[in-house]
Formats: sequence, structure tokens, C-alpha cells
Amino acid sequence: MSAENILLQLLGCGSSDLLPEINENKWLELIELAGKQHVIPYLYYHLKEIGALEFVSAESKDVLLQSFKQSTFRNMAIIAEFRRIADAFHKKGIKVIGLKGIHLVGDIYPHIGLRYLRDLDVLIPTKQIEDAYMCTLALGYKCDKVITKQDFNAYHHHIHQQFHPDKNIILELHGYLIEDKNIDIDELWNNARVYDAHNYMYLDIEDLMLHLCMHISYSDLFKIDLRHYLDIYMILKNSGDKINWDQFLIRAKKRELVHGTLLVMQITSELFGCKIPDEFQGIVKDEPNQAELIEYGINFMWQYDKRSKEYEQYRSKVFLSDEPILRRFFRRIFISKEELSFYYSLDPDSPKLYLCYFRRVYDLLKRHFINMLKIKTDPKQIDVTAKTKILHAYLYKD
Repeated sequence: MSAENILLQLLGCGSSDLLPEINENKWLELIELAGKQHVIPYLYYHLKEIGALEFVSAESKDVLLQSFKQSTFRNMAIIAEFRRIADAFHKKGIKVIGLKGIHLVGDIYPHIGLRYLRDLDVLIPTKQIEDAYMCTLALGYKCDKVITKQDFNAYHHHIHQQFHPDKNIILELHGYLIEDKNIDIDELWNNARVYDAHNYMYLDIEDLMLHLCMHISYSDLFKIDLRHYLDIYMILKNSGDKINWDQFLIRAKKRELVHGTLLVMQITSELFGCKIPDEFQGIVKDEPNQAELIEYGINFMWQYDKRSKEYEQYRSKVFLSDEPILRRFFRRIFISKEELSFYYSLDPDSPKLYLCYFRRVYDLLKRHFINMLKIKTDPKQIDVTAKTKILHAYLYKD
């Protein structure tokens, strides 16, 4: 049995009968794979929960335990920091919603340390983004990009990442969840739940699930780790009975997220052996390539390696278009002055802005030229790009 299949069984979707047969070398392989997929803390917790740690060697057990402890302390620090930020925002009259991981560790997973957190994502009303940014500066956060008024416009769903040099925490202030989907941001705020004991809000359970599905599919084109599918599985397992699936599907259709949501749910079912809710059966279509799409998404997940960041090249729509490459290149150079000023942190009325068109030529060549050569010549890259195009076409079809 492959390491991938063993890992999935050890995460709770199969029998633990195979545990006595796993030797030390296989445990080291499994832990390395779980590390790449950011699920080591949950692997340790589940093995302990089912009384299976006795089958793990002392060395591997210690690696699992230390990872679980580190994740727990790290998440405690991030949650404490989130509450500090939320309190500071509250004093300034700024509303805040905790997104993804910060919500999941506190509300969905049975222990605070089970879900790996990379950064702190928060949603702010778009009209208050600038005030929120100034507030975070006062809290000690810094940004390695010069922030101008263009950064507070809707060119990206969050302003440039900030970091706290002493706390080692990355913060993203979001005004939107995604740029190119029909999501009524006011509806999100109206649906959100208020935590009376603290000065922040969370998305309601239907919007949380939709956000996670959208993040995997439309935002990252399935170039994502197992941790994100585990999020979906944990919601279905621990809070599935709280979801109003009819309302969930109404919102998915309204926001044009049905294709991506359905595929994420099908992949989660394939990975963890869980049942798709009955309400989905009415929209499951007997498409000839549906099994292929599921396979592509799962393969991309197992290929994921955050350390290489090479997966970024597949996300860019520049590689998904059949438009002639020179026309595409010039179109990406001669963007609007407002967008150019956003990328290069200049006032849109500054005469220096025109010089940035020359800088943009250099930046585009530096960023994409080698990748484009690989995509045109490397068989593996050609295969991945072709599969990404198929997934992209499925997501955005009528």
C-alpha cells in the first residue's frame, strides 16, 4: 500500500489493522509526507485517540508529539494575537471577522493544536481597511511594500502581507474573499455570527464551508495541501448536522461556486470515505470526465510542496489562455495607470509612473520567462498545465 493511502487511513477513514505492519522506515516516510501536507498534529491526535500510539516507534512518536506541541503553542499565540488585534479594532469602531484557520481551530477541530496555521487572515469592511492598516502599524506590524491609497482599492482581495518582527506572525487584512466571483460582501457580514465574549465575528457555517471550497478550487486551482480537505472533512464530521444544505446550495448557485464546491466535496469524499450530503445528489451530473477531474485534483494535492512554490506558475491565468503569447505579453505590460501604481507603490498622477512600464517588462520576463520555457518543453510541466486548463475550464463553464 502506498504511503498516501496509509496516511489517509491513519487520519481516520479506514481500519487501523495495518499499524503493526508499519516499520520504522515507513513511519519516517509517513511523517515526512504528513509534514508536507501539514497534517502531523492531527495524525498524532487521531493515533492517540484510537489508542494506536503503541504501534509507533519511540523516535517517530517523539517527532509526532513535538510537532503537536509546537502547533498547539503556535496556535495559542496566534489566537491571543487575533484577540489583541480585535480589541484594538473594537476601540476604533472597526469590525473584524476571523477567516479560515483562526475560525477552524476554535470552532471546528476538537483541539486547538490540530490545525496548522501559517498566517492570520481577517476580513475588514472595505471602507475601514485603511483605518485597520493604520491600527496594525500602531500594534507593531510592518510591511515590506510601500502602501499607497491604491492598495486600499479592490485590485486584490487583501492588502500586502504585514508581519510582526517580534511575534513572528504574518497578517493579511482582507476586504474581499476573492476578486472574480459574484460574492455580495454585505451578505457575508449580515450572515456572520458575533462572539459575545470577544470583539470579533466568524462567518456562519454555510459561508465558512463555501469559503473553504472556493479557496481550494477557484482561488488555488487545487494546488493545495491535504490540510484543506481535512478542514472540509472535519466540518462534515463534527458540524455537518448544523449546516442548512438547502441554504448552502442557494448561496453556491448565487455566487457561481457550484462547480468548484461540488468537485471539492467529491474529492473530500474520495479521500476520507465520507458521504456527500443528500442535498448534493440533485446537482451531481453524470459528466464523462468527472472521475478524471477528481483524479487531477488529488494528484495536484499529493504533488504539493510549499517549500518549492513552483505551483504558483500554474495558478496564473496567463498560462490558461489560448491567446497568442505576444499579444498576451503586451496586454499584461500596458495595464491601467491605477493598477500600475498599485503594483509599484506610486501615486497614479506621478510622472514617474510611466517609467514603470519599462520596469514591468523586466519584471514579467524575470517572473515568467523561465517558467514558460519549462511549460513548453518539460513533459511534466506540459502535463500539469494541460490538466490545470481542464480543471479551469470545468470551474468556469456555464
